[in-house]
Amino acid sequence: MRLIACPLLFLLACAAEEVVVEGEVQPRAMAVNETRTLELRYLELNVEAFERRLTLNDLRAVPMPILDELWLLDLPLEGFVENALAQIATAPPEQLETQSARNLQRLLTMSPDTADLRGTKLSGLIDVSRAIGIASADAVADLLQMPDRASPVIPPDIAARILLEDLIGTHPAAQFRAGQNGESIAVAPRSLPVTLGDVVDNFARMSTTFGRRLTADGLSHPGIINAARGFAVVEAAFALTVKVNANALPYKGVELALGRVASVNAIGGQISGADGRAATVFALDDPNWLRVEGLVPVPYIEDVRFPVHESPLFLPAGTQRGPRPTGDSPVWQTPPFLMEHLVAEMGRLLAERLVEDCVVYELGGGVEVFRACIDETGFVEFETFSNVGQPPPPQYIWDIVHELAQIRMHDGGLAEGEANAELRLVNLPLGVSAEQIVTRIRDNLAQNPAALRELAEATHQTTRGAADFYYDRPDGTDADFLSFIAESDIPRGPDGQRTRPYAYAHPGFFADAALTAVLGSIAGTHGDSRHHRLQVVAGQTLYVADDDGGVYRVRIGVKQSRQRLPLQITRIR
Repeated sequence: MRLIACPLLFLLACAAEEVVVEGEVQPRAMAVNETRTLELRYLELNVEAFERRLTLNDLRAVPMPILDELWLLDLPLEGFVENALAQIATAPPEQLETQSARNLQRLLTMSPDTADLRGTKLSGLIDVSRAIGIASADAVADLLQMPDRASPVIPPDIAARILLEDLIGTHPAAQFRAGQNGESIAVAPRSLPVTLGDVVDNFARMSTTFGRRLTADGLSHPGIINAARGFAVVEAAFALTVKVNANALPYKGVELALGRVASVNAIGGQISGADGRAATVFALDDPNWLRVEGLVPVPYIEDVRFPVHESPLFLPAGTQRGPRPTGDSPVWQTPPFLMEHLVAEMGRLLAERLVEDCVVYELGGGVEVFRACIDETGFVEFETFSNVGQPPPPQYIWDIVHELAQIRMHDGGLAEGEANAELRLVNLPLGVSAEQIVTRIRDNLAQNPAALRELAEATHQTTRGAADFYYDRPDGTDADFLSFIAESDIPRGPDGQRTRPYAYAHPGFFADAALTAVLGSIAGTHGDSRHHRLQVVAGQTLYVADDDGGVYRVRIGVKQSRQRLPLQITRIR
């Protein structure tokens, strides 16, 4: 064997590695009762504040499942939705390609001046206003306590909040993301999770991830994004640069079945240590320990389509106070992401801004002819006098708003169930800057640098062979330890799966050939909570099993130098 030196790395370049010289005989499988003597060396090449730069091409060579596991941030969507609503308000007809989309635009921009009360329970206001000589727009504005008749009935901030919470926030992919161990982790409210995989493939899978999905209770969510193209987030010069302090060289271990020395990637163990080793591998005290380059300064999407679906049934407005607090409309029994429910929730928030009051209209001489009173719950009661017309039935503010919306969504001859809308938006800013994105990524990874383990190992692969255990010398000690392989030590292939199964029936070290008396511990020895570890001394005998059922006796020899551990391996069955 000979040592070949490679350039310095991060977790990602080449590392000093033992390789087989030309002409060397390859090892054969160990036979029962065969004994071989091996020497394990503890190799060190410690680098400090070394910078490793990963370009977009480097990252594209990493299996996508590994990139998808590396969560970067929960992208806040407040600005994105506000930008979307602003564009919807002014979008030209040719951009809103269907009648339902144009109807939804009119609904979201509807003001007292443009409100069409025909066909609604509030249509009685048309006759009343004519009889007393005022515009119906004035009656609507007075009822909703709006001094400006041209302002939207549904304020944009209310519309944005409900879309964020009840349309986006109810989508399964906006509620939970997968953790590195398969666990579900809650996504920040009003946000979408973004992984390194999303960045590397330029968000090409957004319509799949955030499209139609079943919710936890079996409802069919229409999705957040029907289609999207032209994400201007990542430039061709995108790169991640990480500053590290690490031992670049692999651990040396034993592949029992072949009775030979094998190598185990050491980076993962240094990152995942529970004693703060991750914080020392990455120079977290340096504000530039992680740099992200090549983000578009003001990220935007060139073309995106949002679905808003309606109920297939007409949902009449309520006319009763009960059941409290929302009344008797069936809209409250529908899924929160449907259009009728969304608008009803917008109306409920609108009602919270109104004060208890009465709108009173009089004819000459002070004769009262109309009164509409709203109480502290948002319930409105109407009265007319002197035969000026039939008053609307009593109802909550949200019933008024959602019924009006429901009827107007079917303008243009659309039947009930045909008003599902798709809103097309173009060159839509994400609402966050590149600087804000970078800050969130850096902060998130600083709090959990162990998340970089799989990426580090995938881009700095020094595992050779299939070791069953390896030799380690924890920092700050002169003790010798053997560590049994963990599943996380097995490298992952191009498909992101482990290159071999973790098929050990008896992982760890034992004092007897029957493998009943465990030696060592897995309880966080020197900060390592992943591996069975055993401190060994010269003359000690122990027993180990491989992943194919073979059992071996291991005798620890006398060290001839500080970082060389001799072993005698005998296969006993």
